[in-house]
Amino acid sequence: GVRVLFRSKIKQEAQANVEKKMEEMNKQMADQTMEAAKAVGNAKGLSVVLPKDAVLYGGVDITDQVLKKLASDAK
Repeated sequence: GVRVLFRSKIKQEAQANVEKKMEEMNKQMADQTMEAAKAVGNAKGLSVVLPKDAVLYGGVDITDQVLKKLASDAK
C-alpha cells in the first residue's frame, strides 16, 4: 500500500542522490587527472598528451608521473 510506495520513492531519491554524487566525483577526478597530465606534459615539453589506449606504439608514457602528481596534490 502507501508504505511500500513511500519506501520506493525514498529509495529512488536516495539512488538518484548517490548517482549524482558519483557523477560529481568522477568529473572532479577527471578534471584533476587532466590538470596533472597537463602539468607533467608541460614540464616534459610535450605538446600533445593522449590516453595510453589511443597510442598504438611509441611515444613517452607519463602515466607514473601523472599518478605521482595526483598523489602529491592530494596531500
